[in-house]
Amino acid sequence: LSDFLAVDRPGDALAWFAKELKRFPLDRSQRRPLVGVAGDIYTRIHSFGNRNLFHRLEALGLEVWPAPFLTDSAGFGFRREIDWAMDERRYKEAAGASYLSMRKEWELMRVRYQLGLRVERAAEPGYKDVLAMATPYVDRNANETVLLNVAKMVDFASRGAHGIINAISFHCMLGTVSASLTERIRKDHDNIPILTLVYTGKDSSEMETKLEAFAHQVKAFAESHPDESQTRSWLPSFNFGGSSQ
Repeated sequence: LSDFLAVDRPGDALAWFAKELKRFPLDRSQRRPLVGVAGDIYTRIHSFGNRNLFHRLEALGLEVWPAPFLTDSAGFGFRREIDWAMDERRYKEAAGASYLSMRKEWELMRVRYQLGLRVERAAEPGYKDVLAMATPYVDRNANETVLLNVAKMVDFASRGAHGIINAISFHCMLGTVSASLTERIRKDHDNIPILTLVYTGKDSSEMETKLEAFAHQVKAFAESHPDESQTRSWLPSFNFGGSSQ
C-alpha cells in the first residue's frame, strides 16, 4: 500500500483496499441502530482527537456512519468559487474552479468504481443540496465548515440515522456555532437524539456517562422508527456538484 501512495498511484491503493474489504463477510440480517458522526474535520474522524469514539459507539451496540474528510469540503469549495466568480465576472477564476470541479468528479467516479458496493452510504449530497439543507439554520454565505457540518447533520437525520454526534474540540468556534443549532435540527427531525461532545484531550467519566445515555436514546429512537431507510443514497452528480435529487 505505501508503495502505491509513495509514487502517486491512489487508484492502485484503492484497488488494494477493495480487495482487502472482500475478505470480510457482510451480515446485513441484523442491523444496529445507526449513528452519524459530524463535527470539526479533525475531531470527528481521528481516534486520538475523539478518544476512540467509533470503537466506543460500537461497544455500546451502535453502527457508526462517519462524515467524509476533505472530499465534501473540496467539492463544495470549488462549486462555491464558480458561483462567486461568475457573479463578480471573474471568468478566468470561474473556469479554473470548473476544471478542478470536473477533475474532482472524475476522481470520485474512480473511487466509486474501485469500492463498488462494499461501502454503504458512500455517495454525498451535491452543492445545491448542501445549501438547501443548511440555509434554514445558517446563512448561505456563512463559513464553509459551518455550512457543511450543519448540512451533514441534517443529511444524517434525513437519510435514516437514529442519532447524531457533533464531535468538536475544546474552544473550536466553528464547532460551537454548529452546536448552538443542534436543538433546532433535532426538533425539525422528529426529536432525533443529537449529542455534542467537546473534547479537551482527556478522558472523563462524564463523557462515558453521556455516551451511555445517548446510546439508550438512540436505541429507543430506532425502536420507534423501524421502517426508516438506512440505505437511501444520493445519485451521483456530475454537474459541478449541483443538485443530485
